[in-house]
Amino acid sequence: MTRADDIVGTRRAVDVFEAGCRQVDVVNALGVTAQAASRWYHQWRSGGREALVGAARLGRRARLSDEQIEQVEAALLAGPKTHGFATDMWTWPGSPT
Repeated sequence: MTRADDIVGTRRAVDVFEAGCRQVDVVNALGVTAQAASRWYHQWRSGGREALVGAARLGRRARLSDEQIEQVEAALLAGPKTHGFATDMWTWPGSPT
């Protein structure tokens, strides 16, 4: 999820809360964790829509830009042989194949 996605998610969550829905409705509608929905709900209750403006930047800042992440993903999906390896099998456990 990109930062922009998170900002859109918090804004959509506020819309759901303002419509009188519950946190579980935000979880189901937006596909977020219960923890995120709870955090957003409590921020919204304590400070309204404006309280969620800064909520999008949690955790460390990304070291790669969204464009760089897309390039890495494309390289991984192209496969090892494309990059000069002898087999078409990545050896890192978190690799896509």
